Amino acid sequence: MALTFRSTGTTEIYIVEKDSDGAKRIARAVQDVNNPRQWMAQLEHPSGVRQCSPVYGNRGEVKLALTHYLHETEKEYQEEKGRGHRLATSLHDHNVQISENHPDYFKK
Repeated sequence: MALTFRSTGTTEIYIVEKDSDGAKRIARAVQDVNNPRQWMAQLEHPSGVRQCSPVYGNRGEVKLALTHYLHETEKEYQEEKGRGHRLATSLHDHNVQISENHPDYFKK
């Protein structure tokens, strides 16, 4: 009787993009141990990590999905790069314009 051993390690796929300034974008997928057709994907930008939706399929399909995620976030990445790889700050103006006909317009 022959014994076969199954690896307990996880399989990971990486796509790394490195810019001329040294900044890296990494698309990563980690195979689920219990379901080999399910992969958990994420993007790592210099400004932080973004979780992506799970990918289902073989290695080729996972590589294609990671490439798609990189392409989808290219504009965001270029904007972050322009800000020095910082996330956008949300500056929301909470002031409200009141018309001259409003009863509180002339109050001091």
